[in-house]
Amino acid sequence: MNERTERIPPHNLEAEESLLGAMLLSRDAIADALEIVTAEQFYRPAHAHIFEAISALYAEGDAVDPVTVAEVLDRSGVLEQVGGLDALLSLQVNTPATSNAA
Repeated sequence: MNERTERIPPHNLEAEESLLGAMLLSRDAIADALEIVTAEQFYRPAHAHIFEAISALYAEGDAVDPVTVAEVLDRSGVLEQVGGLDALLSLQVNTPATSNAA
């Protein structure tokens, strides 16, 4: 692999996790995030899947929480790939404030 085809290492996976956690806590955080972030911008593929699931639920006007996101991910066949419901709960619990989305 040459330098042009190698992925750039993540600069801050914790920032990705904080954003997703805030999105699981607040619809306002989802709205703010959707204005500036796309799934393609996440370094970790699991985070992109979670972002897409949250975005889909939000777009439909459905409740967004770890359980509903897990259901979407399960239907997509990627729930285990992202770490299961426990990973989603961890994102939410480890986000102390929704201001992390800003």
